[in-house]
Amino acid sequence: MMSIENSASCVKADKEVSKVINVIVGAIAVLLGLWLMMQNWWATIDLLRTVFPFLLTVYGVVALIAGLKRLGRASSDVQE
Repeated sequence: MMSIENSASCVKADKEVSKVINVIVGAIAVLLGLWLMMQNWWATIDLLRTVFPFLLTVYGVVALIAGLKRLGRASSDVQE
């Protein structure tokens, strides 16, 4: 019969093994991704040329909206 303490240590060990497996799978995914980017470097550059301006535009719109909201709040505080 397994004691409660023994089963708790097994659960703790299972969680540790799960963390190690996550790290190993993550490292393999990174290495595979880097290898594929090197194999298809022209496609990677094309993707970056497309995604970077899009993300820059989205970031600019979010920053603009945040700035306008702050200005609106600041002007309403001054008027009161």
